[in-house]
Amino acid sequence: MNNPLEVVVWDLYITRYLTYAAFTILLYDHVITLSDEMILIWPAKTGLIKLVFLFNRYSVPLIIASACFGTYWVHYAPLMPDLFQCFRVERRLLTNSCQWYTTFTVCYAVVALLTTTFVVTTRVHALWGTQRYSFVFLATLWGIHVVANIVVVAKNMSQQFPLISYEPIFNVCQGSVQSNWVVWLNGILYNAIMITLLMWAWLSTPRNAQTPLMALIVRDGCVYFVAIFSAMLFNLLVWKYGRESQLVLPFFVVWSTTTIALSRLLLSMKNVQGPEDWGQQVKIAIPDLELTTIREGGLVSVVSRFSEDDDPLSYRVNSKPIPKMSHIGRYDEHL
Repeated sequence: MNNPLEVVVWDLYITRYLTYAAFTILLYDHVITLSDEMILIWPAKTGLIKLVFLFNRYSVPLIIASACFGTYWVHYAPLMPDLFQCFRVERRLLTNSCQWYTTFTVCYAVVALLTTTFVVTTRVHALWGTQRYSFVFLATLWGIHVVANIVVVAKNMSQQFPLISYEPIFNVCQGSVQSNWVVWLNGILYNAIMITLLMWAWLSTPRNAQTPLMALIVRDGCVYFVAIFSAMLFNLLVWKYGRESQLVLPFFVVWSTTTIALSRLLLSMKNVQGPEDWGQQVKIAIPDLELTTIREGGLVSVVSRFSEDDDPLSYRVNSKPIPKMSHIGRYDEHL
């Protein structure tokens, strides 16, 4: 296609159908996981994690639905000038609407993505909670991530805001992607650090001390990282090397992917936690083996591992790890 208008139209239609597909998958995932949500999330105690889950679960689809509605009117671009003239709608007003709608959507997406990284950080803290200064380290790391995100996005939005305008030929809002790709570097780097900490915790923990909850967090953390890393990298590459008409093409796909990944990450806890424990602070403690002087003869017992290793259902009911005692021999005071 040598005609620039044909290229733009082609990009707009690809953007439209990709956004539709992402929104459809998001709704489908919502429907098939609704029963798990009703069993696990709704009865759970209201807390920060639950509020983050519900915020992403129900508000993000509304924003993406508005984008789908906006792309639908591309078909009616030839009719819009006459319609706006009939109702005396000035182009300046349409441009202002595009600018503020884009700003609102970007800010909302930033908040949603930051809440997602917050949940991931709490999952990492569940593994490292027993380590000294782990909370201070992770809280500081997440705080730096938040500040860096806000600064980069604010700087880019201040530069791009005057360039956002209404395009009557295609009946869409248009903008520029120049230098916007850098906003994804922070998210990619932060998620890479989180998955590194997860794997470090997993590999440095003895197998007899690894609980089902730890295995679940590490497994889902790896799946989450692959999904989010791929989506963010896709958006970064399109914004860096793509055309101006491809500005929105990856955006709502990435947003839908992160929302689905977050829902799956939290709903998968049903395998090891009940509604009473879900969303509350979880600490995975590795039992220590203490050697003390034995004064009397008798059986010597040590804590070998948690009982939920063998029976995850009982662990889910009791909600607390129960030490399992193992007899390793009889002490003979004459030796």
